[in-house]
Amino acid sequence: MTGAIKQRSPTSTRHRILIAGGSVLAIAAVVLALLYSSSGFWRIAAQPIATALAGAGAISAGVLAFANGNRTRQQDREHHNDKAQREREASLRDRYTTVAGQVADASPAIRLAGVYALTSLADDWHKFDDDQERQVCINLLRAYLRVPVLDARTEMASANQLAEQEVRQTIVRIICERRLLDGGEKCWRTAETSLARSSLKYCDLNSITLPGVDLTGADLRQVELASADLQGANLEHADLSDARLSFADLAHARLDRAQMRQADLDSVDLAGASLVHAHLESANLSGAQLTDADLRDAKLADARLWEVMLRRAKLTKVDLSRADMVDAELPHANLQEAILTSASAWNTSFEGADLRGANLQEADISQSTLDKANFANADLNGADLQNCSCVGAVFRGSNLRRTNLAGADFTDADLTEADLTDVKFSPKTVWPQGFQPPPTKA
Repeated sequence: MTGAIKQRSPTSTRHRILIAGGSVLAIAAVVLALLYSSSGFWRIAAQPIATALAGAGAISAGVLAFANGNRTRQQDREHHNDKAQREREASLRDRYTTVAGQVADASPAIRLAGVYALTSLADDWHKFDDDQERQVCINLLRAYLRVPVLDARTEMASANQLAEQEVRQTIVRIICERRLLDGGEKCWRTAETSLARSSLKYCDLNSITLPGVDLTGADLRQVELASADLQGANLEHADLSDARLSFADLAHARLDRAQMRQADLDSVDLAGASLVHAHLESANLSGAQLTDADLRDAKLADARLWEVMLRRAKLTKVDLSRADMVDAELPHANLQEAILTSASAWNTSFEGADLRGANLQEADISQSTLDKANFANADLNGADLQNCSCVGAVFRGSNLRRTNLAGADFTDADLTEADLTDVKFSPKTVWPQGFQPPPTKA
């Protein structure tokens, strides 16, 4: 690193000490020669001094030779390590070429082997401290999933299709497992693992755990995702037609403009999810949790919503025509301008819901709770409101022509300017205090 202080090794320090010691001895000899220049002194000290000087020189020469040898050995080690590093990198790149060929092989078995080999190679690149190359391996797996799955037309093609599904399921499960790891050589949390535009048609991904995964625009037709964890996942524009997602967790997921026709969403958790402009025609949402979900402009014609929870859901302009909503819960939901023509919603709670301008022609909402709901300017022509509780509800300016109000309770309801032409009611019908009932009865 720039500016960092390079520490001296212990060996280098010892070399400097020995050299310095030899130099000191040499200097000391010179000093003694100057101090004691008499011939008598030299007759006695000449031999020892010469021996000391020779020894100091020998030590200095030995130290220098050792230092040079050690430097050579260090250079050899660095050269060997650098060569080994280059050879390992070349080996990894050669492996990639081989594995890429396996992944593109015509045999599903070889492709599956290639998937496992590519996964192992990605981990080895991580060990090599090169996550950029690891991402290249992961990207190849993701690219494989984006290749469209062709529909089988023969028995042989059908067998190959099943094998192909196994390859794709394996890739998804590998990515799933690696995303969930908390650290370690096999953890892919820091890698890009988006599955956007993946083709996973017919795949069995039951109970898979992929919270927050990006499946934007993915082809998930007839996929098996029962009990899957897809919390916060992005499935915008994805095609989930005929998919099976019963008991899946899609809380706070994004499914705007997703295709979910005839999908099985039995008991699915979609609390807080966004399904704006989603297509759910003929889908099964029985027992689904959709509290605070956003379904503005969604299409749910002919959908089954038995015992569905839609508390505070945004349902403006939603199409629920002919939907089966028996025992559903929609308290405080926003259904402004919603379409519920011919819907079956008996014994359903609309308490406090906003249905201003909604279309409920021929709808069956008998025995339902409509307390404090707002039906201002709504069209209920021919609707069935038998035995409904409409306490404090607002029907100002609404169309109630030909409706069946037998046994309904309108205590404290607002029927100002409501059209009650040809309505049916019974002695048990309770009108607001001071309200003049229509001239005819059932």
